[in-house]
Amino acid sequence: MRTKTILLTLLLLILIFGSCKKATPDIIEDTQDTSPPYTVTIDSIVDPYIGQLPMLRNTRMMGRTVPFIQDSKEFFLAGGTQWCGNTQHTILPLLLFGNQNGKWSLMSELSSVQMGEFRNWEYLPDGSGFVVAETGPEWCDITWPYGHIYLVRFKNGGLEWTKISQNKSFYHDVSAGDINGDGIFDIVGSHIGTRNGNTDNPHIYLGKSDGTFQEQINILPRTPSGDDGGDVEIFDIDKDGINEIVHTGSNPTYTQEVYAYFKFNKQQNVYTKAILMNKPIPQNLPTETYDDTRLRKFIYNNFKGYMPTGKRFHDFNNDGKLDFIQERDGLTVWYGEGSGNFRAVRINEQGKQDPVTQLPIFPNYNMSGHDIIDLEGDKDPDVIPVILNFGNMNNITEIDLSRMIFINDGGTFKRLNSQKYKIPKAEFIQSTPTYLQPFIRDGKLHFRGYLNLYSYPDFRNIRYVTIKTNIRASYWY
Repeated sequence: MRTKTILLTLLLLILIFGSCKKATPDIIEDTQDTSPPYTVTIDSIVDPYIGQLPMLRNTRMMGRTVPFIQDSKEFFLAGGTQWCGNTQHTILPLLLFGNQNGKWSLMSELSSVQMGEFRNWEYLPDGSGFVVAETGPEWCDITWPYGHIYLVRFKNGGLEWTKISQNKSFYHDVSAGDINGDGIFDIVGSHIGTRNGNTDNPHIYLGKSDGTFQEQINILPRTPSGDDGGDVEIFDIDKDGINEIVHTGSNPTYTQEVYAYFKFNKQQNVYTKAILMNKPIPQNLPTETYDDTRLRKFIYNNFKGYMPTGKRFHDFNNDGKLDFIQERDGLTVWYGEGSGNFRAVRINEQGKQDPVTQLPIFPNYNMSGHDIIDLEGDKDPDVIPVILNFGNMNNITEIDLSRMIFINDGGTFKRLNSQKYKIPKAEFIQSTPTYLQPFIRDGKLHFRGYLNLYSYPDFRNIRYVTIKTNIRASYWY
């Protein structure tokens, strides 16, 4: 009887262990993966619209892009206007691209939308669309026209656009969420300059039951700190079950980080303001790197998240306290220590160039934004910056993807140390990508970005590059 009981117990443990194993990532050594470290694909996309406007061919430049998935198909939106060198000051419409059979093509030009570029965006929590904000073109020779905020919904296989702002501002960031507890999501937009008489920063657009939005004008309390623009996110920062408007800024020298938040008092119908943090940004950079031989190949049984671009708040070191990451001349992680105290650790800084050779002299490129992606299967949030450019295109000979990958190693961020992901410039047709963004396809880390205009014979071809790596990846949440 005792032997039978032991056998039954062992069988039960085996069944429990097997069921638990299916719920977690399967991890094996990376050395068993014989696939090439990376592959580069370049699509030459014909632009049928610009061919009708020969005087504007050189003004078509793709900047930031907004990627999204609809009906299991990949798309991205791109701005279509070059800022400087556009002597006619023409704002070209947005472009919609789709991926068909592994190849990118131009689907349509969105001439009905009054937006020519993107600054920042945020996906709606339910995956039904996103909100986007525009600064407007930064003309070199005339007054900047500023831009708008839009809500974009996926509808009937297409996109439904709603203009949220009625007056233009230099909108720098945007976020969506319920800030007044009525169960309807609202939209807030941080700006660096406005001409509409609303001195609040950020601007608040309250959602109404009929699906429209009402701008709230001059209702936020003002203090000397934290009112100078920057980023914004709707988030329950004090963990009381009610969202706050978290607004970030800095001093003019970018050496001091300021985090403030606005909280809505439903009984008194007013907003209060508190300074979450006002501290100097550390200038010392970590030198320890992450050896690529420690990477693991893993397979997630369940896909998590909907492309969490640019999110800031996480528990990076898994100690139960809220941390956040902020971009200010690079990336800094602020580790929460409780009682409102934060410990800052610099991850990287903007790439610097040798004044003579114009080659990058610091192992980080010029960035603008970031993505949170799990590259180890350990459910720790790793960070990959969105690259703005790689330096002077005439001088650089390669780009190194490992400079863009920062591994969260037990709460400490380390840049990936590898020789595998150096891509010669020749593989980009002697050019370098612009706005290279990380994303995940088929469980692997990819990058995509605008390469250049194909100038012969008629400036109608857009080159777009996709880089596939052998690094297994999943969105973190």
